[in-house]
Amino acid sequence: MRIVEVSATAGTTFNHPHEKFRNFKPSITLHAELDEGDDAFHAIFDLQEIAEAHVARHRERILTKLEMEFQQSLPAALPGRDEINVLLGRAAA
Repeated sequence: MRIVEVSATAGTTFNHPHEKFRNFKPSITLHAELDEGDDAFHAIFDLQEIAEAHVARHRERILTKLEMEFQQSLPAALPGRDEINVLLGRAAA
């Protein structure tokens, strides 16, 4: 038997960091054609590593974008704990 094509799939699921009931499921499937003399098992391993790294990078890009959008949606300045205690007439902790 000669293996002429290999494929690898990687995926993950993670929750939205600021919203309930929303999640993300990025995944990728890669295919590679093997040339004569290629080691199929090495090719599968390499392809799987590439797929997993791609999904991990994509996950980080999504989380970074969501965090930036969340930070931009906040009011320009929120009072800190000390300011709130002053407003409430409490001594600073």
